[in-house]
Amino acid sequence: MNSGGIIQKITRSKADGCDRFVGIFRCDFEAGQNRYVLNVPIHPPMAGIPEVEAMILQGTGRTRITDCEKFGIRIEVVLNETCNQTCRVFLETVVYSFTQ
Repeated sequence: MNSGGIIQKITRSKADGCDRFVGIFRCDFEAGQNRYVLNVPIHPPMAGIPEVEAMILQGTGRTRITDCEKFGIRIEVVLNETCNQTCRVFLETVVYSFTQ
């Protein structure tokens, strides 16, 4: 993935009763850091508490959704190893909620 200067890229769509938010986020880790907390606001809020999928696109580690509300989510990214120097991880997040 060519990172360039992009910090985040978000698209949101509504079709067939599904409100879908897809984001790619850059997480910059400092030397000695292995945990990053990403807060993602959702505006306007979704109709209900959404389902969330988060996966690391570039880099190694795991993700955990630590908070999920219709107005935003919090994702914890934990690297497999502590960075010896600054490093960058790209994360894709898919958030969706079904409307009635």
